[in-house]
Amino acid sequence: MITPTFKVDQDNDSITIVINTPYVRAQDVDLHVEGSEFRFYLRPYFLRLHLPGNILEDDDSKAVYDPSAGQFTIRVTKETKGEHFPDLDLLTKLLARTGETSIQSNQPKKPLIEVVGGSTEENTLGETEIQDAIDFNWELPQEVSATPELSVTAQYGFNNQYHGYFTHVQETMNEINEISEPEKSTPESRRAERIESENNHFDEDHYCMDYINNDEINDLIKYKTVFSKELKRLQKNAKSAEFSSKEDAVMRDLPNKEYLLSYEKSTYLGLVDLMFAYCYNYRVTEGDNNVESVWCIGRISPTISSLDVKCFKFINDVLD
Repeated sequence: MITPTFKVDQDNDSITIVINTPYVRAQDVDLHVEGSEFRFYLRPYFLRLHLPGNILEDDDSKAVYDPSAGQFTIRVTKETKGEHFPDLDLLTKLLARTGETSIQSNQPKKPLIEVVGGSTEENTLGETEIQDAIDFNWELPQEVSATPELSVTAQYGFNNQYHGYFTHVQETMNEINEISEPEKSTPESRRAERIESENNHFDEDHYCMDYINNDEINDLIKYKTVFSKELKRLQKNAKSAEFSSKEDAVMRDLPNKEYLLSYEKSTYLGLVDLMFAYCYNYRVTEGDNNVESVWCIGRISPTISSLDVKCFKFINDVLD
C-alpha cells in the first residue's frame, strides 16, 4: 500500500484532511472514524492518523473528491467543539502507530512467552516481533515518500500529450487496458504487445464455429441501422444532409477549440479506429446500448485498450 501525501487543518468545530490520490475511482473509498483514529483506504492508498483529540462522523461530516486536482477533502467533526488539536503540522507524529510515541526505545521489554527450547537467537527475535506488534496494536508503520510517486516517461492519448494516468494500473481494477506497464512503454512496444496479445488470444476453433453456427451473426449483418436508413432516404430524395433544430443546438454548444497537432495523420486515423469500435457495438446491440457497451468499445479499439495511435501511418495500420 502507498501512504499518500496529506495535510490537516482545523477550525473551531471540525478537522479538515486533504489527501492527494490521483487517478483513482472515488466511489471505492472506505473511511473509518473512531475515537482519535482516522483511517482512509482507496486502493492503492492507505492512510491511518492518530489525532490529538477525539473526532466523530455526523451529519456535518463530508468527503468531496476533486478529480482535476486528484484530491479528497474530508471534514470530520470534533467530539468536543472548541477543543484545540495541537501539533497537526507534525505529520510524522500523526502517522505514528498506537503507543509508538509513549514507548522509549531504551526501555527493557518484559518477555511475553516462556522459552522451552530451540535457538536462543530465534526465540529472542520472536519475542521482539510479538512485543512490537502488541505495543503498536498490530499496526504497520507508515512513511510518506519523500520522492514523487509518479515517474513519467511515456506519452500517449490524443496528440500524444497525456501521461501518468496508468501509474497504478496493476493495483486497480482495469478490464480494458492491455499494456502491462504503460508508463514505461513506447509507441513501438505498445503496438508489439498488442499484436502479440491478439495472436495469443486467437482461437481457431472459435473462429471456425462462427461459420457453422452463424444464425445470430447473419441476423446482425442484416440489421439496418438508423444511419443506413437515413442515408437511403437522402439518396432517394437527392438531398444533402440537413441538421435538425436539436442537432443545430448541439453543434452550437460544442467548444470552439484549435489544436496544434504534432501527429495529425495518426490522430485522424485514430478516429477511424474509434468509429469502427462504436459501430460494431451499435450493430451487436442493435442500437440499444447495455452495461457492457463501454467495455466492448474500449476492448475493440487499440487507441483505448493499447494506447496504439502514434504508429498509425496508413489506413491498413488501423485495420491490422
